Amino acid sequence: MLTPSTVPRGRYVIDPEPWGPPYVVQDDQEDPKSAQSRGPVVCREEGFVISAGSRQTVLHPADAAGLQPLPNWENSNGCCGPTGDEGLNRACPCGAPVATLVADCFGPYELHLDPVRTYAFSQ
Repeated sequence: MLTPSTVPRGRYVIDPEPWGPPYVVQDDQEDPKSAQSRGPVVCREEGFVISAGSRQTVLHPADAAGLQPLPNWENSNGCCGPTGDEGLNRACPCGAPVATLVADCFGPYELHLDPVRTYAFSQ
């Protein structure tokens, strides 16, 4: 079961905090923080990590209905949906990876657009 989206339909926000890969080892391994805003604590082989990723535009996932999973569901591991902590997992119809869907049952439900691969324009 998905949690409600953190962003209303038809709106977007710029996340002020780093989000997504790359991840770096946290300084305080005794009292770890969430790996990224609105997310869980993440432990890897090297210890607890925190995002050193970029600030990204966040949408309601239904506002980008044309995006599709990467082949073989790459970077889409999770319990009930992708956790979003493995990197880009959604592509444009042309196949170019452009976004990360976060849709697992224990975290936020949102779509992060890659700031290097996407841009806003008006018609």
